[in-house]
Amino acid sequence: MIQNNFIRYKMSKNEYRKITIEGETTNDVQGTNLRDRIEKIGNELNAGGFVRNIKGEAIVEIICEADKAKQFHEKLKELKKRKSELFRIKEIKEPSGKLFDKFDRFRIIREDDLTEMVWGLLGAGRSFQFAEKMRESQRKSRLLTGLKQELTSISNQLDCIKGGDLYYELRTFCIEHFLKEPPNDMDNDLLTSLSDLCDTCYETNSLVRKLRDWKLMDKDPSDKEKLIRKLEKSRFEENLKRISSLATSIDEKIDKNNK
Repeated sequence: MIQNNFIRYKMSKNEYRKITIEGETTNDVQGTNLRDRIEKIGNELNAGGFVRNIKGEAIVEIICEADKAKQFHEKLKELKKRKSELFRIKEIKEPSGKLFDKFDRFRIIREDDLTEMVWGLLGAGRSFQFAEKMRESQRKSRLLTGLKQELTSISNQLDCIKGGDLYYELRTFCIEHFLKEPPNDMDNDLLTSLSDLCDTCYETNSLVRKLRDWKLMDKDPSDKEKLIRKLEKSRFEENLKRISSLATSIDEKIDKNNK
């Protein structure tokens, strides 16, 4: 482990440049193996210098040779594109203060063992949280994809029923599964619409079965039965329109929630 008290021959500070990386909290930049990734960049560029965490602050400080600073800065921008990296890269500056020791290569300056252990434990917790967030995001994507496919299926079944084929019923398996355990950050308006669609589909399926049974009956219905059938058919037609409207609205909300 390289401590802060190593000695090399002194170099003028204008031969080096400082790049500062900041996070919202210390967990964003410390205990995340960020210094190791930065050390790898430094050695790939064959740059002399060092990287270190600033204790008690959400800051990582990089000192590198001036002629490699721009390349280093560009490499850090590429690193930041990874979803797991939650930091900001400050502009290249000339370091202030004392002269720097000459480095034959790029390396990490570490703190005492206890501090390093604390950073490591905090970083492990953050990594776990990030992994959970990614899993939830993937689950959400799968569920929303399933919903869109089922909405397409419902629309196709709806067309068949409107065409007079009463042997079709509206399937809502994906919607029911989604409502039982929705993603954590799901829009309540979408959940309400899905629940409404489910209920309307259930009722419509029941009406489809009634209409199918009536169609198969031989005897003429009584006047009272005719009135009941007329009301049920009217309700059935209203439901078909409502399902079509809800499906279109939900499809738009899914696209919004999937961004």
